[in-house]
Amino acid sequence: MNAENDAYVLTTDPKGNILYCSQGMQNLTGYSPDELMGKNIRILKHPDMPDGPFKDLWSTVTQGKSWMGMIKNRTQNGNTFWVDTYVIPIMEDGNIIEYQCIYRTPKTEVIDRADHIYTLRKQGKSPKALSKPNPRVTFRMLSAFLITFVPMLAAIMLDLPTAFAIAIAVSSLVFGIGIMFYLTHTLENVIKESRKLVNHQVKQLIYTGTTNDIGQH
Repeated sequence: MNAENDAYVLTTDPKGNILYCSQGMQNLTGYSPDELMGKNIRILKHPDMPDGPFKDLWSTVTQGKSWMGMIKNRTQNGNTFWVDTYVIPIMEDGNIIEYQCIYRTPKTEVIDRADHIYTLRKQGKSPKALSKPNPRVTFRMLSAFLITFVPMLAAIMLDLPTAFAIAIAVSSLVFGIGIMFYLTHTLENVIKESRKLVNHQVKQLIYTGTTNDIGQH
C-alpha cells in the first residue's frame, strides 16, 4: 500500500458534506466513493456517540480553530471503529471554505477511556474525576511545602526566646514561598500556553487519564 492508501483523510465543505475521501478512509469505512461523495459526514456517526463532542467540534472549527478529539464511528456494514480526529478549517479571504479531517488509529487504552466516558455522558452522567477539585500546581506545591514547616513550628513552642523564634519562622516562610514561586513559574507558563491550544477536561481525561495540570501539558 502506498501512503495515500494508508492515509485516513476526509475533506468536507463548511456544512460537513464530504468532498474527498482517501482510499485508506474508504477501506476503513467500507464505503465506496459514490456512497460518500456529497453525503454529510454524519453518515459515519455511531449512535452511541454523545452530542457533546460534536457540539464542541463545530463550535471550535466554525471559529477558524483546529479541533482534536476521539470519535466513535461505524462502517458501512455497522461495525464500530474509533478514530483520533484532527479537524483543520481551511480559510480563504477570511472565510472557511472547507474542513480537512485527518484521522489516526488510537491506542487501546485511549479507546477504553473514551468509551467509558462517552457512555457516561450519553447517560447524562459525568466521570468522577471531573467532580474532584483541581487546584493549580502552585497551590498544591505550596501546600506541600508548608507542611514541611510543621516540625519547625513545633520547635518554636520550645523555650527559645519569642523574638528569635518568630524571626526564624517568618524568614523560613518568606524564603520557602519565594522558592516555590520560582520553581513553578516556568511550569505555570507552559500550562497556560498549552491551554490556548486545547482546554477541555473531557478530552484531557480521555487522552491522558487525568484532569490535572500535568495531564494538560
